[in-house]
Amino acid sequence: MKSTKKCQVKPNNGITLIALVITIIVLLILAGVTIATLTGENGILTRANDAKEKTEEAEDIEKIKLAITEAQIGDNGYQEIDTTTFQQTLNSQFERRNLQLTDNEDGSFTISLDNGNKMYYANSDGQIINNENMLAISTAEELKAFRDDVNSGNTYEGKYVYLTDNITLDINEEWEPIGLRITNNNDDAENKPFKGIFNGNNHEINGIYINTENEAQGLFGFIRNSKISNLTVGENNNINGGISTGGICGYVYNSIIFSAINKADIYGNNSNNSQVGGIAGLTNNNSIIINSCNYGNINSSGHLVGGIIGYASNTQIISCFNAGSVTSNKSWAGGIIASIYKGKVEITNCYNTSNITGVSNIGGIIGDAVEETEELIINNCYNVGNITGDRANGIYGHANSTVDILSKNNYCLNNTVNGNNGEEQEGVIIKDSNEMRDISSLLGKNFKEDTNNINNGYPILQWQNNPTMGN
Repeated sequence: MKSTKKCQVKPNNGITLIALVITIIVLLILAGVTIATLTGENGILTRANDAKEKTEEAEDIEKIKLAITEAQIGDNGYQEIDTTTFQQTLNSQFERRNLQLTDNEDGSFTISLDNGNKMYYANSDGQIINNENMLAISTAEELKAFRDDVNSGNTYEGKYVYLTDNITLDINEEWEPIGLRITNNNDDAENKPFKGIFNGNNHEINGIYINTENEAQGLFGFIRNSKISNLTVGENNNINGGISTGGICGYVYNSIIFSAINKADIYGNNSNNSQVGGIAGLTNNNSIIINSCNYGNINSSGHLVGGIIGYASNTQIISCFNAGSVTSNKSWAGGIIASIYKGKVEITNCYNTSNITGVSNIGGIIGDAVEETEELIINNCYNVGNITGDRANGIYGHANSTVDILSKNNYCLNNTVNGNNGEEQEGVIIKDSNEMRDISSLLGKNFKEDTNNINNGYPILQWQNNPTMGN
């Protein structure tokens, strides 16, 4: 009896399982189902696995959304998401799974699950981008391939592109910008804009060589409904472009540039209407530039030269500064913006420390606001750079009489406007160098004292001295 029981135990169970699988496969084959149909690219088993992954991904996204909502609910109602709180709410949603949270420092986060096998981009507005819509770039060849894809018509709308390393391009190879503005009507059918999210992850790009009279030039040429953040264009670049040329982007439409640095010298070679800036050549349609700066020297043979933006309409510039010389061989030059051409522009918590030079309409913050400008707002800004030219002033050089100017709590170093104090302007206070070094408290919470002397003792912005942002 014992021997009979031994013959009925484990070996037969294994054989039975294998036999069952083989039998199922044989029956499927006899029914006309091939091995390829089972395991091929579109096979039954492959589709079943894909469906399982999609279900798991949907569950992940739902948990992330719940974690965002929980992180936004504080003791006193809605609150901005902070990294610590978000980490806690994510941990509660993804128990027993390896999770790493990265703060992109622009109001968004990158979430890595299962030792990096799954990645998600999430922001406080509830936008979540999954792994298959994320592109990592680490080499010059990958950056060029991405550029070529955009310029072939892939807008990358709803996609997230990020750098994982510094990149050096071939300085002997002319750079075609990422995103092409071919016509002036902003029509996507004719132009090739980048419409995705690009995060430089505080990396630097060098080796950009541009020498053309074509418009919309820079690392990016034309962005629309887009966001670029945490990116530096280094000093080892040669950028010489036509109308609307900038270090980060030539033409910015309804987009955000956050935490961007330009160190490259930039030249606008259009002898009339240059529109050249350290960060952007032209901005339009509710664009925002925030926590950004320029160190490069910005020059042009024509009009409209700015430390941050050359030409602007319906734009906000928040917590930015210029430390590079700005020179126009003609008119309209400014430390932050050269000129506004229409709409409303707001400049808040900005400063200029370098020389601004031109023929006329020159300002430490903005050079000019033309008659189609509806409203110009300048608050909590200061200038210590020398301003040279006709119709020049320390904060705003000139504005058409029809422009509604709201200027409040702005400061200018004495004797910097053609050797004197310039015209008296509403909302602008003149101080000597000792007094100017002591105005951080007057400028408000977005400024702080220059305790490490990175700005010759003059106030700096709260985000400065951050190791990831340089000086």
